[in-house]
Amino acid sequence: MHLSSYLLLGIFPLILLNFSESFIYRNISEILLTGQIENLSYFSPKGFWGGEEVGGKVEFELKREEDLRVTADLLIQKGQFLYDKWYFNWEETPLNIYINGSIENDTLILEEGEIKLGQDFQLVIQGRTDLEKKLYYLNKAFLNIEDIAKGYDLFFKQPLQTIYPVMNKIGMEGKLYLEAKEFCFPDMDGQIWASFEGDIFLPYLKLEELKFLLPLYYNNPEDKTGFIQIGRLLFQHEEIKNIHLPLLTKSNQIYLTEAIQLAIAGGVISINRLIGTIDPFSLKGDVSFKNISPQFLPFLLNLYSEKLHFELTPHVFDIEGRVIISLWDGEVIVENLEIEDIFSSYPKIKTDIALKNIDLAQASQQLLFGDISGKIKGYIKNLVISHGQPEAFELLIESVKQKGKRQMISLAAVNNISVLAQGSPVIVSWFFPKKFPYQKIGIKCSLKNDNFFIHGLIKRDNMEYLVKRRIFGIDVVNRSPGQKVAFKEMMDRVKKISRRE
Repeated sequence: MHLSSYLLLGIFPLILLNFSESFIYRNISEILLTGQIENLSYFSPKGFWGGEEVGGKVEFELKREEDLRVTADLLIQKGQFLYDKWYFNWEETPLNIYINGSIENDTLILEEGEIKLGQDFQLVIQGRTDLEKKLYYLNKAFLNIEDIAKGYDLFFKQPLQTIYPVMNKIGMEGKLYLEAKEFCFPDMDGQIWASFEGDIFLPYLKLEELKFLLPLYYNNPEDKTGFIQIGRLLFQHEEIKNIHLPLLTKSNQIYLTEAIQLAIAGGVISINRLIGTIDPFSLKGDVSFKNISPQFLPFLLNLYSEKLHFELTPHVFDIEGRVIISLWDGEVIVENLEIEDIFSSYPKIKTDIALKNIDLAQASQQLLFGDISGKIKGYIKNLVISHGQPEAFELLIESVKQKGKRQMISLAAVNNISVLAQGSPVIVSWFFPKKFPYQKIGIKCSLKNDNFFIHGLIKRDNMEYLVKRRIFGIDVVNRSPGQKVAFKEMMDRVKKISRRE
């Protein structure tokens, strides 16, 4: 049973490393093992890996000549195997491993090595391994995956979806080819080529007719060129066709060799600089855009940015610069944008937002909050959104008096503000007009530790107002200045807001 378990471990390239570390091979003249494997079940003492009812056939030979010759041919067609989070059903994807090489002076020389997994996965290796230092040198190797969808599902989606649920929202079709020459790891030195043809589906984003040829050179000063070509990019209802990115690789980095412009949503996005680092992974660059008007939103807006510098790592997407959104005859300015855990299902978003001269008549009509006219300014500082809900922010909104702009507010809007601030609408007689003038609106609100704190910015006669009427109308008074409202209660208030006047 113990010998059979080591044969099962031979599914992974480390079998000969484990064998050589025992130094038994120094006293071996010849071992020949051929036969069938039937109903083999074994799990490592810690349960990290193991197989159940494994079946197949094996030919294994060690023969002492000038060095120790190694030949192995293993075919597994039945049973199941578990290695950490990776699960394999050998009947669905039979495994074939072939090894032909020698061991000499603590070095495994692999003259021929091949791993096949089903009909769609093939890995061929020629190289050597320093068994004592645990260094791997690939003179030549290639990985050919004919069906990337099956490979993604088997090696990434199934084993890792509980840790990274976002993998359930990613899909791909096509084929992938990787080739390495004179490559060493874990020192990560040498060269790798990657090519792909197919489609990739991400949340809110589709890359169709995607082709790339990327020379992934590690610590190699030689320049090599490649490209990324996308037949069609779909984002929501927006579309970009025929994207071509000319690339150059040098010393573990990929560069965009020239600035490119992409027409989308009635405007233009300019990618002025793009640098990707392989190990450790990062992607950074500079972009600018103007006159971007997305059509999938329920209201019209226009996006503009003179220059944005971004850097993407496995954990953080950081953006420096300003995005100016022309909206409701005013501007919404987004700065200091940072997204943590961007590859998770619920990334954390941090940003600061400034509001300038927003027309309340347009905003209130489209947000169904009740009719309000006039202009406002304000900000949302230190905004943090986690799991799709706000976690923290500081909000300030105040009206701006402008010549020729009437400041009117409807009873429905007053009630909605009162519900948010106090939890209940105002009480008025039935003959009260549905719309009346106001003098000023001033609201300050913050969210911290799942509690809201609400203030009115207008203070008169020891009173704190959120909305101050003119001669005739309704004041919205903050009856409990600085009151603390639990997040759940505030969400209940939001649900109670009237959507009709």
